[in-house]
Amino acid sequence: PVQSVIASSVLMIFNTTMFVAFVDGPNNKSKILVYVLALGFGCGMGWKWTSDRLLSSTLIPPGQDAELMGVYLFAGQIITWLPPLVFTGLNELGVSQRIGIATLNVFSVAGVLSYALIGNYADAIKEAQEGCENPNHVHSNGSTHGNSEDGNINMQKWDDTEKHIATQNHEENESNA
Repeated sequence: PVQSVIASSVLMIFNTTMFVAFVDGPNNKSKILVYVLALGFGCGMGWKWTSDRLLSSTLIPPGQDAELMGVYLFAGQIITWLPPLVFTGLNELGVSQRIGIATLNVFSVAGVLSYALIGNYADAIKEAQEGCENPNHVHSNGSTHGNSEDGNINMQKWDDTEKHIATQNHEENESNA
């Protein structure tokens, strides 16, 4: 999956570069090229979107799915506004739109470099799995997957929370009836 995400990003960089280099206005020559590049953009975005989520979901340690996928989605939403802001800022300053579109490659290259830092996919999966199987493994944030002092998983707190929520929902349903 790492190579797949990188390859899809390289396809997007290639498409963006071809768009900037060869599309020069609404003439017949550019019209055909725009359709070809649009096909490449669509395939590249669909490929990247699915590969990206597959990679993220497989690298998340079991039991941390919700919190880490939430962080992944939150980070994506926080950064999503940056490329359009840069393009709009350059456009408002009177810079050529070709240069504005070309700046998208800066963000794509940064993404490719980030994915390249993952290293070997098999090693990353193994590390994620080992982190959850070892009850005494302490993560960088100090958490130990809810383990108790003796290294056993502490499920009592989880059971108590579930019972409290069930009781609260039952009471609300009775008061609404």
